[in-house]
Amino acid sequence: MTSTATSLTASLPNAPWRPRRYSPGDYGSMVNERVGTGAWEDGRELGDTWAARNAFSYGKGAERGAARPEVLAALLRSTERVVQEVDSVEYGLTDIQEYYANTGAIIAAANAAKVSE
Repeated sequence: MTSTATSLTASLPNAPWRPRRYSPGDYGSMVNERVGTGAWEDGRELGDTWAARNAFSYGKGAERGAARPEVLAALLRSTERVVQEVDSVEYGLTDIQEYYANTGAIIAAANAAKVSE
């Protein structure tokens, strides 16, 4: 986590935490599925889907895999830009749908979190 993220989460209960992608035993943000089936009306819905699926933490004991939407919301409110770093020269951002969908959904989730402040 960055120092900004650490300072944001330090005041929250059970912080600091390390964001985990999905709940234990689950996989995927479901953003691609919603886009593919047309099951969305606007970008905010995709951001909400991403945020709901990605608000889980690594940790010990009861904290492991716990949903922490308040911490994710605090981190999203502090987001100034979203960058997708692809670790291969063989792929671009639009070559892999999961990258493209998640990058757009993170931007939508961050924008929504700032509006709800």
